[in-house]
Amino acid sequence: MTNALCTKSSEDASEQPRSTSRGLHACLAVSLGYALLVLAGLLLRVEIHRWGLLLAPWQVDALWFVMACHVGAAVVFAALLLAIRRRSSVPAKWGRWGLAAMPLLWLVSVDLIASIGYRPTSPHMGMLKAHPVRFWESRPGWVGRRNGVTCRINAHGLRGPLVPFKKEPGERRILFLGDSITFGLSTKEEDCFVWRVRDLARARAAGGSISVVNCSVTGYSPWQEYAILKDLGLSFHPDIIVQVFCLNDIGQKFNLVNYGGKTKHLAPPEPSALEWSGLYRMSRTLAFQWFGPTRAELKARNDAYCPDTLIDQPNAPHIREAWRLTRESMHRITSLARQHEVPLAIVSFPIARQVDPTAPDSSTPQQWLAEFAREEKVPVLDLLPIYRKFAREKGMTGQDLFPDKTHPNQLAHRIAADAIVEFLRELGWIE
Repeated sequence: MTNALCTKSSEDASEQPRSTSRGLHACLAVSLGYALLVLAGLLLRVEIHRWGLLLAPWQVDALWFVMACHVGAAVVFAALLLAIRRRSSVPAKWGRWGLAAMPLLWLVSVDLIASIGYRPTSPHMGMLKAHPVRFWESRPGWVGRRNGVTCRINAHGLRGPLVPFKKEPGERRILFLGDSITFGLSTKEEDCFVWRVRDLARARAAGGSISVVNCSVTGYSPWQEYAILKDLGLSFHPDIIVQVFCLNDIGQKFNLVNYGGKTKHLAPPEPSALEWSGLYRMSRTLAFQWFGPTRAELKARNDAYCPDTLIDQPNAPHIREAWRLTRESMHRITSLARQHEVPLAIVSFPIARQVDPTAPDSSTPQQWLAEFAREEKVPVLDLLPIYRKFAREKGMTGQDLFPDKTHPNQLAHRIAADAIVEFLRELGWIE
């Protein structure tokens, strides 16, 4: 009886390593097949890339790295299979470790494959970064190209050369508030009306020096302009504040969560400690697609508040409410300027369809703005008649001056700069 038990125990002990060996052999065989299949798929993607379904440069680098990893894995799996076949058995400890490692290796493979399709967030990949109050801001120190134009963001997070907070004796400062139009998104820095105003004002001023501070940020609305003026702009001790108004100031904010929309900010997501993981990047993207605003929702909201709707449906209830909220934000700007005894002026930019000489009058939004300016006793410069007259005399259309319907080109920036300098001169603010 004892001998039988001993014999059975020894058979069980010998069977366990053989079972572990067979399990490890099967996992290695499956893993080798999987690695070869992945390699075949990646090679096919390379061929498709050559046929015309292009990959971004960062995707090409990621693809070759993933291919190299799977080639290495296939070689290791093949070598282990040969080693197991040559041995009569595999130590149970090795087998257990090998079996436990296989799911982890497959997970690593899937993560690597996901990294090809989802780009990591770089600390310097975007001109914009998140802000706790204004939702986004320009990234300090960023230099790069936007819309084919090189943009440089100084240490204060503003476009253009760094302007110290402390003024020189006799220096007069003009501070501009606005969005991408004032920022000069598609315009070289030296061609943007903000710096052309500086150069023209210096040439016409009767002494002393004149500097400008461009506190505009792409996508901003008056509520954010108030916040940046309060938090940063007044620290430059401006002598003049010019708020630049455009028609999308009224409706653009309604995409944001604090105005009933679903978008938190225009900035890319901040880098995470898990940026190395393709699965993490994939889950972040899919979560935004599933739980964020759909394209249809964004389009519907944009259409409801776009400048064309503002012009065509001025008495629609949602447009009147949007204008009321905009007036509240602009009132806070005027009150803040008066509180610090800094004169404020408003400059209004039209859109392309308003500038066309043959188009019917569509100046209702500008009339609203003029009414607000009268109530607040703030001087306002309406550029619409100036552009319209120029287009009529030169035989131009609105898109000759505003190619994308909203942003002025180099010629339109020059016209605006001349008009603004003359406007400020007539007010007695630059001489």
